[in-house]
Amino acid sequence: MELRSIYEIKLFELVNQEVKAEIIFNKNHKVFDGHFPGNPIVPGVVQIQIMKDLLERALQKNVFLNRAKSIKFLNVINPYEVSEVLFEIMFEQQSESSFKVKCVVKTKTQVYMKYSGKALVQADK
Repeated sequence: MELRSIYEIKLFELVNQEVKAEIIFNKNHKVFDGHFPGNPIVPGVVQIQIMKDLLERALQKNVFLNRAKSIKFLNVINPYEVSEVLFEIMFEQQSESSFKVKCVVKTKTQVYMKYSGKALVQADK
């Protein structure tokens, strides 16, 4: 199943080592038929993949998330109730190929996910 069709990027900003991206979810995507019928939510793994996609776009490199120090899913995202969220990703280079990564997924009134971990860059994209 094509994951990128589950969302579109409304706004993407990269300033220094911080990404701010507004994401719009496609509430008609087939993943919501099974996750969960009658009460759809954006899977946590999808939120992590979107974060990875955005980080790759910022770095213009392939990224491997090699260590998750902390992942907290604080609230569920029902795409019928919350169609748009903000991903704020801060990254700090630790070595030539390693980055420290923090991410918050939120709206103006709610925080949905917090992530802290490390990523390795693999090669030019």
